Amino acid sequence: MDFTKLASFWQFHNRDTEVASSVISDVLEPMQFSPLGADGNFHHSIQIAQIDDIFVYHTISSTGFLLKKQPARNSMFELHFVEAGHCRTIINDLAIETGPGDAFLIKDSCSQDILYQPGTALLCIAIPMTRYSKMMASELGGPFSDLVVMRPVANFHTESIQSLKQIVDLVLLLGRATPVQGRASKAAQLLCKGFLTFFVENWPRSSGRPAKYSARPFYIKRAIDWIHSHAAEKITLKQLSAVSGVSSRTLQLGFQNFCGVSPMAFLQNVRLQRAYQDLASEPASVSIDEIARRWGFSNPGKFAADIRATYGENPLVIRRRPKAI
Repeated sequence: MDFTKLASFWQFHNRDTEVASSVISDVLEPMQFSPLGADGNFHHSIQIAQIDDIFVYHTISSTGFLLKKQPARNSMFELHFVEAGHCRTIINDLAIETGPGDAFLIKDSCSQDILYQPGTALLCIAIPMTRYSKMMASELGGPFSDLVVMRPVANFHTESIQSLKQIVDLVLLLGRATPVQGRASKAAQLLCKGFLTFFVENWPRSSGRPAKYSARPFYIKRAIDWIHSHAAEKITLKQLSAVSGVSSRTLQLGFQNFCGVSPMAFLQNVRLQRAYQDLASEPASVSIDEIARRWGFSNPGKFAADIRATYGENPLVIRRRPKAI
């Protein structure tokens, strides 16, 4: 792990919605604050810590407010802990009602509309999907799709979810102790990595059972890291065997045992994920065929079918979504 990555900390207290929208958008993601009441009263305080590409923030408002978030600059997932007050969050036309003691998960949404009632206090951690998928693939064999079956809401008074909140509290505390622009502490980086692993193992699923993963052998991790770094290149099983330091047969058996797929199928899944991210984020001037070819998909029909089977939408639908500002 690189312990030379930067950390930053910001603190804002605002009574003007336009000022709040501007300064916080510059740090986090495009968003627009609006007063909750007709009187226009607005008060909002927020502390934000950044550890590498992970953001943690604590927000509180005595007046409440309406918040509209535009698509993030980078595909993110967020975990929010409601400490006081109530929130009503609309994500891709799905409404989530939460109150004190609730934790709710936002997974790569196109947009969010959130109503914060007066007196609401909330803690949040926001993590890039690329960070999540790469780390989980390296450590646990690539359970990227596991996010799909995770429940949107959990109670953080349960021991495991409370532990997640405590980790986020500690990251914010360490970020607060960092100079305005300084090096991220080893403790903060380790906590962020530990949070991801603990989150995947303990967040409730629709099946009601937590995920069970086992550690991957060194040669599997080595091959997975190389796949992520060279996914756009032509890769053969022979190359992967050489990189991982084991025979092709050992590598194939290892991937089947620990990842549930062959090495080349794993590569295909990574390429599909990268293509999906480009479909969702590239400007309209970049065609679907260009994106497909970039990630090694030469058959447009099969590419469209694979994207639809994996993500539930056609490439054209994904391309028509609003892009980040």
